[in-house]
Amino acid sequence: MELAALGLWIATIMGGLYMFGILLRTGNTHSGATETHLPTTAVFAHGSLAVFGLGGWAVYMGYRDDVLGWVVLGTVVVVALGGGLLFLRWHKDRRATGPHSEAVKARLAEQQIPSPVVHLHGALATFTILAVLLALLGVG
Repeated sequence: MELAALGLWIATIMGGLYMFGILLRTGNTHSGATETHLPTTAVFAHGSLAVFGLGGWAVYMGYRDDVLGWVVLGTVVVVALGGGLLFLRWHKDRRATGPHSEAVKARLAEQQIPSPVVHLHGALATFTILAVLLALLGVG
């Protein structure tokens, strides 16, 4: 189960890096994205903690330190909560209606992220947390 968690975590981070690359288009005149509604600190904290947690999981796999494993689980839960807040902001802008909403969406870098990518990233994160929990409980 530990290797499954590791694989899921890596896949989740790869999806996150793809989305981060799209967010970096802000200010790029070729993309049309001139702004973002996602807080920069939240985006960097979310990604940094996810990578930090992955490193912690790799150390856990090497040493089998139960305390470290539970700390890593706590870290990935915090990462998921931060991701949930980013998702809610993305979703709010995605569902906006009104006379100017389409023009605003065209300027937002995060609205250029394909919806299936966002949802797959969240699903992979959920399965990652579940796999980490099961591994820590000794299932599988």
